[in-house]
Amino acid sequence: MVDLSEFLAFPERFARAVRGGIAAPTFAPDGKRLCFAEGAPDHTVIWEVELATGTKRPLIDNARLRAALEGECGYRAPFAGLPFSTFEFRGDSTIRFSVERQPDGLLNPAASVVLDPDARTWVLDFDLETEDLRRVPAVEIAARRRAVAKNVRKGVLASDPGPSELPSPDGVWLLGEQGPNLSLRAVSDDRVVLLTTTGTDDHPWSVDGAMWSPDSCRVSVTRADTRPCRRLPIVNWLKVDEEVTWLPFSRVGEPLATMAGAVIDVRLRQPVTLELPGEHDQMIFPAGWRHDGQEAYFLTTDRRQKYLRLYAVDAATGESRLVCEERQDTFILGIRGITRFSPQGILRDDSRLLWFSERDGWRHLYLYGTDGVEIGQVTSGEFETLDIVAVDLDGGTLVFTAHSDLDRPYDVHLCRVGLDGTGFAQLTQLPGVHNPIPGPGLTHFVDVHSAIDRPPATDLLTCDGLVVTTLAAADVSGLADLPLAAPQPFTALAADGETVLYGVLYTPPDFDPSEKYPVIEEIYGGPQIAVQQVGFADGRGVLAMAKAAMGFVVYTVDGRGTPERGKAFQDVVYGRFHEFHVEDHRHVLEQLLERHPFMDGTRVGVTGGSWGGYNTVRTLVLAPEQYHVGAAVCPVYDLEDHAALALEPYMGLPVDRPDAFRAGSSLVMLDRLVGKLLMIHGTSDVNATFSATMKMCDALARFDKEYDLVVLPGSDHHFVNGGVYNQRFAQAAVMRHFIKHLSPRLPANMVATGSKRRR
Repeated sequence: MVDLSEFLAFPERFARAVRGGIAAPTFAPDGKRLCFAEGAPDHTVIWEVELATGTKRPLIDNARLRAALEGECGYRAPFAGLPFSTFEFRGDSTIRFSVERQPDGLLNPAASVVLDPDARTWVLDFDLETEDLRRVPAVEIAARRRAVAKNVRKGVLASDPGPSELPSPDGVWLLGEQGPNLSLRAVSDDRVVLLTTTGTDDHPWSVDGAMWSPDSCRVSVTRADTRPCRRLPIVNWLKVDEEVTWLPFSRVGEPLATMAGAVIDVRLRQPVTLELPGEHDQMIFPAGWRHDGQEAYFLTTDRRQKYLRLYAVDAATGESRLVCEERQDTFILGIRGITRFSPQGILRDDSRLLWFSERDGWRHLYLYGTDGVEIGQVTSGEFETLDIVAVDLDGGTLVFTAHSDLDRPYDVHLCRVGLDGTGFAQLTQLPGVHNPIPGPGLTHFVDVHSAIDRPPATDLLTCDGLVVTTLAAADVSGLADLPLAAPQPFTALAADGETVLYGVLYTPPDFDPSEKYPVIEEIYGGPQIAVQQVGFADGRGVLAMAKAAMGFVVYTVDGRGTPERGKAFQDVVYGRFHEFHVEDHRHVLEQLLERHPFMDGTRVGVTGGSWGGYNTVRTLVLAPEQYHVGAAVCPVYDLEDHAALALEPYMGLPVDRPDAFRAGSSLVMLDRLVGKLLMIHGTSDVNATFSATMKMCDALARFDKEYDLVVLPGSDHHFVNGGVYNQRFAQAAVMRHFIKHLSPRLPANMVATGSKRRR
């Protein structure tokens, strides 16, 4: 029997061993300083940094503030530092913070103190100049609490918390939902009034994605008619009597919900319905407002995502005009297409906007007039532009993030270019991932960065990318206590013999190149994201390290068809989603086995979740000579059995290419399965339905194939709603499966007494 406790604890131990390095800045109102907390939770210090010089000093005398808390509230702060790490400025010299009430921290529990209404925290104002401490009155605290947006309802997809109320810019209302209708909650007194009255359970109004006009007079919203959709049963098996919830769901090729956009005047409470040309089942999304509130912007895209259109809509009449359009013969960035335009793209002069397009083969930004006339291309080059960070209209420049290092195409850098497309500069130079935060006036940036071989750190940069000072650097000395070896980035060729692919290899901590190690490929291959580790503590990478510590060589690689490498790289997926993954991944495995004799080609496993589960099974049945053991987690097995919007952009509808859809079903080719297959699925999965695994079990029985199955009742696609124990159980099941069938040389402390250990 194998003790997996250390394997399961590895990610948490890794996280605890990486201390600090990430500074969350709070900029002072004067625009000349920033503050950040360090040392939480036991020795918290808040530092004040001058932007111009990088001079760093404590913002607060900790001893004096702790004494003031004791005198004002009878509260003895725990530990040795400040009992808070976040705060807000209330003017140049006053900060507001809250401290959690600890009964054992009260010198006099009966002391007359002003608690906030939930009796858990105090809220206080502290004058940095006079060091006066003032308790915020309960009535003010209650008003601030009413202004906090509440969650409206649960999300349907895994890890989706669901929409929250949307505060109006003037702070008077919060837009929410009451059943199938929209509602307004008053910040002043919590009263709730209906904004719409026509919603029904199968034709509801939604706050999800809604946007307020800048003057707080109108909201742009959508409404979905789900009556054309089939209903998916989600069974709660854990009640005394089973309960069934029926959710609107459209499989590939089935009718979709039909959407409508509307603008609602919050005073008249009368929706103005929009006429937006396009297919009857196109998707519609609010996308911003003119700053004068006279026009709202909406995006539309068809189910195959051949077009993406931006319309400007007269807020009073609902009349629309086309501003921008993107068309592709294949698809427009697939299910990520709805994020390619944001309200930040509408410049504050209301005469121009920034628009993403892949027309030159790479995702870049173009400048348009709001009259629909193209002004010019802003970003260019053989790399992907990612996100708009800031626009400096006075200086005529755009600051953005991009995969701008052509030698390291998955790194993320901060870049700058003129709105006329000239003067491009990559402002960050260190390899890895940079997450920039713009400061006031764009004179400085706070750059949180790391790389696969560089722990997290936070730098203060000038607008030209020069490092003023390092605000924080992670202490990773605790990693010395963990069994791990440094990840090794590698390149290999795709099956076409020309395209360079990038991946990462993980070896056991006691690695001996003269030994033979079993191999596990962590596979995904879905068109939404690239999965290889780029930053220091990426979750997938840490889990791969944990597997390697069990005596495996583990690797991951992003093959063709995945995003972030340009349109041609991803278009390989189009119409042949079922084919190219196995071609590329098998080809990479063959190259790695040839390079590294320590990788045992007779003991190769593969595992992944979601599309990674689909590709796990595909590699087992289409490349049985190379892949011998597989663990498929929450997978898809038949392309026609998947959610429409998750696949149709890449494959079209079954009527478009029936032969490809038939070839994409693993259910009909299980006669080729010789490897050892484990399947894991949660019964409440909506992203990839549990019924897919039931159909797979039926097909395996028809072909008389053995398999292992783990069912997690009530769990969703990521096991987040079923408790941590479900995540741990799934991870342990995968590891037990590979240990059983690939026979690694386990660490001595993981083998229980009486167990046999491979030599």
